[in-house]
Amino acid sequence: MAKEFDENKLEVLSKSLFKIQQKLIDKNSTEALLHNPTKIEIALKKVSAVATWKRILSAKHKIVSDGLVNEIFMDLWQSTNFACMGLYKQAHVSLRAALETTMRLVYFSTHPVEYDWWCSKGSRDDDVRSRDYNYFGRLSLFEKFDKKMKTSTKDYKLFTEVRNEYSTLSDYVHSSRKMFQTRIDRIAPEYEIADFNRWNTHFSRTLSYINTILILGFHFEFKKTTLPNQKNILKSISFINYKSCLRKMLAVKFRGRI
Repeated sequence: MAKEFDENKLEVLSKSLFKIQQKLIDKNSTEALLHNPTKIEIALKKVSAVATWKRILSAKHKIVSDGLVNEIFMDLWQSTNFACMGLYKQAHVSLRAALETTMRLVYFSTHPVEYDWWCSKGSRDDDVRSRDYNYFGRLSLFEKFDKKMKTSTKDYKLFTEVRNEYSTLSDYVHSSRKMFQTRIDRIAPEYEIADFNRWNTHFSRTLSYINTILILGFHFEFKKTTLPNQKNILKSISFINYKSCLRKMLAVKFRGRI
């Protein structure tokens, strides 16, 4: 017979934890959804678009992609969930993890030996982010993207932008004072308009970098997939100039803007 949960059978501290969890989840999530229904719906649609990559990559990169795409999806979903609960520090930490895993996915897709070693040893993938992301700078399409994005006033580098975003998200990991989840006048997490909007901005930026990196890293697979899949992924990029550049580079043709 399945064991049934009964809060009255919990010890004092565990019962207190349970009641606090239920109260905070209900209160903060209700406020977040009440004030930001459109933003949260858009965020969840962008998260669901990431699952498209699993179908696109499974034929050629299944061993690496299945697990890592799932991880990216879950980190982004958890980030949205944490933000609704008022846990903004954890929401940003999850964004950083998703960005890290995206870079691992591109790197390990062509380095199966390193992937096996990384899985077995659990060691950090220093070749992916070290030396100022130089690995990605050696990939022809990333270099081409930077040249296409270059303007008369800016020598554009995608991974300069990625590094800056990663650095900001890292402030939450390393607990810079302004990133604390506590306040002088309270300890319990609460829905905060400014904090939620800050998370939403970083969420949109991070999703834009994630899908841009994946499109450039798996451009052959992206071009072969269906037009609805291409549109679904491009919709998750909030930077109009990124989408325009990617469409021109990869000759993705359909009517209208996304």
